[in-house]
Amino acid sequence: ERVEVLTSVTTKRPKSFDTPIGSFIYRQSPTRAFHIGMDRVEEGDVAFLIATPERALADKVRDDRGHAVSNREEAARYLFDDLRIDEGGFRTLEPSRLEELSRALRSRKVATCAALLRTLRSKP
Repeated sequence: ERVEVLTSVTTKRPKSFDTPIGSFIYRQSPTRAFHIGMDRVEEGDVAFLIATPERALADKVRDDRGHAVSNREEAARYLFDDLRIDEGGFRTLEPSRLEELSRALRSRKVATCAALLRTLRSKP
């Protein structure tokens, strides 16, 4: 397996680029939500924003139009079967961050994933 496409978010218009080293997609994020779930990283003289795991998941779930995620069972099937996310890794995410992102991004799908996460974290 390998990365076929690198997806980023922007407050500007969405764009796609195909280059010899790969495909790059820029998806539009609401301005009000752009900085939520982003960490500033500095490498020498260069600084950039990188998504937290919760933000990366929220953007993927929100932007994926091909899957129904209207209840916890559908969310589990989507996350663990379709996206093949490790359930143990998913349990390490912070439900409150996903809930905040669901409100900022106005996404019921993200809220449903947050509810699933809360349910899984409450089980031993």
